Amino acid sequence: MAKVYGHWITVNYRESFGLYAVSGILFQSRVGATRPRVRHAQVTDGAARIKLGQTRELRLGTLDARRDWGFAGDYVAAMWQMLQQPTPEDYVVGTGQTWSVQQLCERAFACVDLDYRDYVVQDQRYMRPAEVDLLVADASKAQARLGWTPSVSFPPAHRADGGGRSRAAPGTLLERWWRDASARHRVPVGLSANG
Repeated sequence: MAKVYGHWITVNYRESFGLYAVSGILFQSRVGATRPRVRHAQVTDGAARIKLGQTRELRLGTLDARRDWGFAGDYVAAMWQMLQQPTPEDYVVGTGQTWSVQQLCERAFACVDLDYRDYVVQDQRYMRPAEVDLLVADASKAQARLGWTPSVSFPPAHRADGGGRSRAAPGTLLERWWRDASARHRVPVGLSANG
């Protein structure tokens, strides 16, 4: 409710008082020290803890929900570009691509050479009764008018290093999330099954 109110009060003040006010509708932006209660951080944090033997499973709700995950740094660039325009307008910011929670699990666990199916448990307690199955941005206006495009993507797949170990591809959201989880648990990004 607060986000919707924030958007409409911005529109109201812009139209009523002629203020230079811009509203950005940002989809699932994440970076840095994200709390583990956020879905992607739960997954990378859980995989790290399982790899270290600190826990045996990761309990999640639905794995089918699809999200448009983007990098907060890209979104800050879009916000700055919005504020540089001669006329204030509202923009939607996101990648326009979706990935399921299951795909996130597959890739995050593969980065530590584990199969998510052996550790992830769907728990009824975490199923949302009004789960939105698909959240995807249409950032075409931001792309057309601002020339904005995201520079960091969610990885289509992990990659293997020369030693056959899985790693998060550099410059991807997963690699950034892994750096955060690795710092919390002192697990090298791309830790192999052999250590």
